[in-house]
Amino acid sequence: MRFSDSDFDKFFHAKKNFVASIVWKYTRSEDVANDMIQETMIRIYTNFERVIMVEHQNAFVHRITVNTVINYLRKNKKASLETTFDPELHDLFFQSSEDAENAIIAKEVNNVFYSIIDKMTEKRKKIILMRVIEGKSFNEIGEILDITDVNARNIFSVSMKKLKEEMDKRMGVTYA
Repeated sequence: MRFSDSDFDKFFHAKKNFVASIVWKYTRSEDVANDMIQETMIRIYTNFERVIMVEHQNAFVHRITVNTVINYLRKNKKASLETTFDPELHDLFFQSSEDAENAIIAKEVNNVFYSIIDKMTEKRKKIILMRVIEGKSFNEIGEILDITDVNARNIFSVSMKKLKEEMDKRMGVTYA
C-alpha cells in the first residue's frame, strides 16, 4: 500500500502531541525533546507503511518513541552530564534555606533513582518508567511491551522491591 505525504501529514498532526509528551517525560529538556520528536517522526516516516498497518498504532508509536529516546540518551550520556549551569540549582539560592535543603535532597534522591534504574534490564526500566513517570496502567504496559498485564505487574513489583532496597542502601537508610 502506498501512502502520500498528506497521509503522513495527517498522521503527524494527530500523533505529534502524543510523541512530545512521551519525549518530554524522559528528557525534561526542550532542545533535546525537539530533536527527539524530529528523530522519532523520521523513523515513523521511514516505516510508515508498517505503522499504518498495525492494529495498535499508539502502542507502536510509543515503542518507537521510547526506543529513540533511550538510544539518544545512551549515546549522549556523557554530554548530558557535563552541564556547567544548572538553572534548578541556581534557583535554589533564592529560596528559603529549608526549601533549598528539601529541593537539594529531592534532586539527590531523583539522581539516585535514575542511576539505579539505568543499571536495570531494558524491560524492567521501561516498565518502571511507563508506570511511575508516565502513569500507564499494567494493561497499557502489557500491550506496548507485548506481555500480559499480570507479567507487567509482577516485573514491576519485583523491580520496585529491588529499587527500594538499592535506594535504601545508597541513601543510608536502616530499619530497626
